[in-house]
Formats: sequence, structure tokens, C-alpha cells
Amino acid sequence: MTLCVRIIKDYLLRLNSVSALVLEQKIYPDFTLLFTLSLI
Repeated sequence: MTLCVRIIKDYLLRLNSVSALVLEQKIYPDFTLLFTLSLI
């Protein structure tokens, strides 16, 4: 029982970090582009 819960928790944590990375990848380039444009 506890092992099953641990596996599910681990899976959810991994899924969460992956989606966070994807979000970061989507937001970050736009941010750098904006930053570069403001420097010009």
C-alpha cells in the first residue's frame, strides 16, 4: 500500500517538474526576446 502511494507521488512530482520545465521553456525565450529588444 505505502509503496503504491510512493510510486504515485514520485510520478506526480516528476510530471510536475516536467510541466514546469515546459512552461519555463515557453516563457523564458519570450522574456529574453523582450529584454534584448529593450536593450536595443
